[in-house]
Amino acid sequence: MKKRVLKGPIRDKEKTMEKLLKAVGEILTIHGFSALKVNDLAKFSGVNKRLIYEYFGSMDNLVDSYIKQQDYWNVLKKIEIPKGDDNGELLVKGILKGQFDEMGSNKELQKIMLWDLSEKREVLKQQVDEREANGEQIFQNLLDPFFKEKSKFFRAITALIISGSYYLNMSKEANGTYFCGLDINSENDRKE
Repeated sequence: MKKRVLKGPIRDKEKTMEKLLKAVGEILTIHGFSALKVNDLAKFSGVNKRLIYEYFGSMDNLVDSYIKQQDYWNVLKKIEIPKGDDNGELLVKGILKGQFDEMGSNKELQKIMLWDLSEKREVLKQQVDEREANGEQIFQNLLDPFFKEKSKFFRAITALIISGSYYLNMSKEANGTYFCGLDINSENDRKE
């Protein structure tokens, strides 16, 4: 019996799903979350929009699947714990610098953070909760022991520094301007 040869591309559900997920990230990075529309995504990915519903059930489920697969907070896993008794200074600098650098280089993360501030979405809330849980482990296990009775004060200062870091990096992409006289696009000023 002769094998039947299919004309056209072979359909592969996994590859198509990956193509759609990748397209979500690219649209998000280039145009922002407001551009995530079914027709635009189908056109951008080259995939029939019917497959979005067939494979994911809805556009919302596709977007949620994309967000869930991202590991935006892996910067905390990359930090090396310094040895020595410096009252946690090297550890804190490492964490803050790591977050600043990750936020500055990860356009998708910037868009997700902006989206998180703009819209209530359960999957984004789960990301926030996961980020907080990871941060709490770092505070409890690594930082609170250094700061003892001043740990709550240290957490408040850290919150201001991290939120400022997020803002500077998102502003850099949106406006590409100066902040407090520093060029937030200049590598030298970013190092400062």
